[in-house]
Amino acid sequence: MNAGLNWLLVFGHLGAPALGIAGSGCATAVIQWLMFTGLGLYTLTARSLARYRVRPFLHGWNEIGRILRLGLPIGGILGLEIGVFATTGILMGLLGADALGAHQLVMNCISVIFMVPLGIAQAATVRVAVALGSGAAAAARRAGFVALMLGVAYMAVMAVVLLAAPRAIARIYVDLDEPANHGLVGIALHLLAIAAVFQIFDGVQAIAAGALRGYRDTAVPLLLAVIGYWGVGFAGGWLFAFPAGYGPVGLWSGLALGLAAVALMLSLRLRACAGAAMTPRLGRTVRGVFVRDAPL
Repeated sequence: MNAGLNWLLVFGHLGAPALGIAGSGCATAVIQWLMFTGLGLYTLTARSLARYRVRPFLHGWNEIGRILRLGLPIGGILGLEIGVFATTGILMGLLGADALGAHQLVMNCISVIFMVPLGIAQAATVRVAVALGSGAAAAARRAGFVALMLGVAYMAVMAVVLLAAPRAIARIYVDLDEPANHGLVGIALHLLAIAAVFQIFDGVQAIAAGALRGYRDTAVPLLLAVIGYWGVGFAGGWLFAFPAGYGPVGLWSGLALGLAAVALMLSLRLRACAGAAMTPRLGRTVRGVFVRDAPL
């Protein structure tokens, strides 16, 4: 439906007005509202969800508080990550149109690749929480680290693809034979090489964060994200790009360094949480929280 509405509203087919870029925005807005409405109707009518349809404003204040304490830091982490990439795009604009175009090209490519570890991260959240809710700390630990291995394996394969066929990937977006695109393509090829390395770290940090949500550990990962994304990634990218003079490659090298820092810190945090849950004296509280707050 999104593709169809874009076709109608961007280009003005079948009697619809040709709205250009604004048409794409309208199509996105319409689809988001339809998805929200459809999911709302499903939750209100599905028999399998009947026992979950409660009156939260009368009886669920405690649960609302738990959800906010867990959810707000998760939103903060996503905001920090999206913010550092968006701000990097602004800095790319200072380096010229070719740099910004190459940045957008590579960002779109790796965003598609990132959907797989993002899905694995969500599965890790569920599997870890289910295991802890059942009092099976060993199964929770296994789920978290199996998810990490799956993510690393997938991203390693994608890294090989990016390194082996960068020109074929760039050709999907721009005409490589057009002289006006030569500068953009040259920068994009360098950024694709950096992306091949940094996306492995990107997958690890996303999956580790997902597994930590299963342990209800979101506040400390938020702090680690501030340090990694902005203290290391953004600051390092700015230093490499401008004072050091490496330009677009410097900005992306900083991002890679920041993602590596976040991946390392979150992996160590996941190891610590898994170890605490496995230790009877320390793990009793962790398992008790899950059994009490999230019965399954």
